[in-house]
Amino acid sequence: MIKYFTAENFYSIKHESILEFDLNMPPNFLFLAQPTIGFAGANASGKSNILKALTFTLWFASQSFLKLDETGEIPVEPFITNKENPCKFHIIFNIQGIDYEYLLAVDKQKVLIEEFYYYPKKRKKFIYKRKNKSVTFGEGVHKIETLELRDNSSIISYAAQFDSQIFAKSVKEYNNFPTNIPAGKQFREIKFKPALVDTIIKNPLLKEKTIEFLRLADVGINDFFVEKNRQELLAFFEKMQNEGLVDKMTEESKAKFTQEYEKIKDNEGAAMIKAFFKHSIDGKSVDFEAKEENESAGTLQAFALFVNYILEGLEKGLLVIIDEIELKIHQNLVAYMIGLFQNSEVNTKNAQLIFSFHNTAFMEILSPEQLWFAEKNEQGHSDFYCAANVTGIPDLYKKNLETLYRIGRFGAKPKFL
Repeated sequence: MIKYFTAENFYSIKHESILEFDLNMPPNFLFLAQPTIGFAGANASGKSNILKALTFTLWFASQSFLKLDETGEIPVEPFITNKENPCKFHIIFNIQGIDYEYLLAVDKQKVLIEEFYYYPKKRKKFIYKRKNKSVTFGEGVHKIETLELRDNSSIISYAAQFDSQIFAKSVKEYNNFPTNIPAGKQFREIKFKPALVDTIIKNPLLKEKTIEFLRLADVGINDFFVEKNRQELLAFFEKMQNEGLVDKMTEESKAKFTQEYEKIKDNEGAAMIKAFFKHSIDGKSVDFEAKEENESAGTLQAFALFVNYILEGLEKGLLVIIDEIELKIHQNLVAYMIGLFQNSEVNTKNAQLIFSFHNTAFMEILSPEQLWFAEKNEQGHSDFYCAANVTGIPDLYKKNLETLYRIGRFGAKPKFL
């Protein structure tokens, strides 16, 4: 779970923004930090940018050595009038009861400063300290050769390749979390894929939970199944080759494509999967292929969000980051998914959901500590603040947060509406 995060000089975030996700933790609270954090605010206020900053920090720490090539730029963008200075990030997160702290300063070409700590028995100990190319190892940390550590990758992502680096490997595993904000890229739509249904069918408990969700969604789906055909997938791969799409892939993707293509030709690879939903119509069971011609975009998106992000996060105790969580989906279904993270009987592994939203109805299911606002000031800088820290509102915890927002007590609204 994320406990604390700061970002500085990143997209619309010019000055250091401090986010405390373990703010005002009540006695006997069963979670290590707030299990849900929602960001509200006007369009272009910076909601997506703070989620992007958080996603980038975790991605860079754990994946940059493998995901960036030797000459690749680090996917950061400094504030438009501050490009000569580095982007800075600071995060504290918990893995299996142990707090870790990570500090990072980078420009597009290289890491300038990188520090990694942990807190055994609540005492701070450093694991790695790096300034430019110089790396220092903490007491008890096995030293490794760093000649192959690149300027554009983190020491954690590099060290995770070595079995002796248990802290780095733990962080790499933790940071493989579901999100619709890929590092260095814009918002990515959550899409339904037929293979998702095949995955569910292989797990009876997962299928039971998914069918229960579909029942609550009231979309008329009673069950689902898949059909597989290897020849169709072979034809699809050959079409990609003939149309020159393979030539446009990265070398890594091209190698994977070639490997899978050879397997399919040898009748050993995966098959083309078609998913079908069973509907009850006029008292009869009718099968429809699960695609937008037959199912609403909202149904397919809700299915993918619930299984690929929400259920996976809860089952594995992961961080989940979603930008515009309610896109195409009814607010009651989204509220249900948010509520699963709030429920300590369901969320038994300290999973955490961090999301942005526009539908103010979600404010009713968030506590003041879980509701954060993004607002852009007159200089074009994004600022962030928590509802619990807004002063001048008597009996805040007894009042409706949505009503307070609507009448302007929290700000973070379009100025002329």
